[in-house]
Amino acid sequence: MKPVAICLDWLQGEVNAYMGILLPYLMLLNREIQAIKREGELRYAGPLVDALLEQYGNVHGFNNRFMHLFNDEDLLMATLTHPNHSPFMLKHVAPVLEEDIKKRLIREIVISIIPDTLPSSKSKDMVTEKPIEASDEPFAFLENPTVMEEDGPTIEELIKKEVDTWGRSKVAEVMSGQFLNMDREK
Repeated sequence: MKPVAICLDWLQGEVNAYMGILLPYLMLLNREIQAIKREGELRYAGPLVDALLEQYGNVHGFNNRFMHLFNDEDLLMATLTHPNHSPFMLKHVAPVLEEDIKKRLIREIVISIIPDTLPSSKSKDMVTEKPIEASDEPFAFLENPTVMEEDGPTIEELIKKEVDTWGRSKVAEVMSGQFLNMDREK
């Protein structure tokens, strides 16, 4: 039952206890427990493994306890933006929601860069203002970040490209300073 102990140590630890590690660790824990069951070498802990993996009809089984978390958009965003994970992690954790979560991240980054471009309504659809034509004001691009070169990529396209090419951070220890200010604990 070593995988359970290791996973609990990581999730209950005070140093690396970030929301972004919850789903990957739960996914890995489930895989490890299934592998232990397949090997069939447990003498005394077999019923415990069965109880942990009991899929449906058991209140204490993995699916009934944890599967709803794999549809939680906030947890998926935390997983996507965790420095030790790349967007590739979403393919494993929630492949069905991968594109929706990436679009949400891009939308939230654009909102944080250009807060005045979105109306105060609670619409989930991206609404951008019409960019000022470069010929209308020759120096408008200095004041307005939505003004781009003609035929150039939009801010959304640039951010999407950046998100798609993200890689894992090589940093061994994750620090709170690596997260957005608005998402840090006060």
